[in-house]
Amino acid sequence: MRAFQAAGINIPRVATDQWRNGPRVRAGQEQPGDLAFFRMEPGGPGHVGIVIGRGQMIHAPNSREVVKIAPYKRPDLVGFTRPLTHTSR
Repeated sequence: MRAFQAAGINIPRVATDQWRNGPRVRAGQEQPGDLAFFRMEPGGPGHVGIVIGRGQMIHAPNSREVVKIAPYKRPDLVGFTRPLTHTSR
């Protein structure tokens, strides 16, 4: 959320709301800046990362680890969205 906010794009704070907010992107059509979602739970995905290209994303694995780069092609991948480009006012 904060990375997009710094770019003037407002998105919701939590992964489940981010999943509902952005238009879906078909697998194989994802681009840098798209969001990759993981771990489908009853309310929606429980984790999100930002696609940076070449099958990689940047994400915070959990509250005990630092932000890192990792592959997003993994068994718990739910799908992708492309955050809308509404700017902050």
